[in-house]
Amino acid sequence: MTPVRFPADNTPSQSPARLSLAIVEHIAKLEDTEPEELTPPLYDVINPDALDTLFQPASTATLEFAFQGYTVRVTSDKQFTVHPNPE
Repeated sequence: MTPVRFPADNTPSQSPARLSLAIVEHIAKLEDTEPEELTPPLYDVINPDALDTLFQPASTATLEFAFQGYTVRVTSDKQFTVHPNPE
């Protein structure tokens, strides 16, 4: 899949303020549902505050985790990719 850059390339009023929220919204869109309807919620899989803090400016981190049947990979330039997990 094509990497998604955070903040997204849409207008600032449409971009979520947090990387964790951008990931949840992206997966909800892939699943054709509302973010609050995703179960389990992101915070049951990974700490959203830690995720947002980890990818601050000058970060060199890379993180990969499973969520909602997808593998999410976040890189230090605040791009993330979402791939379906093999069944």
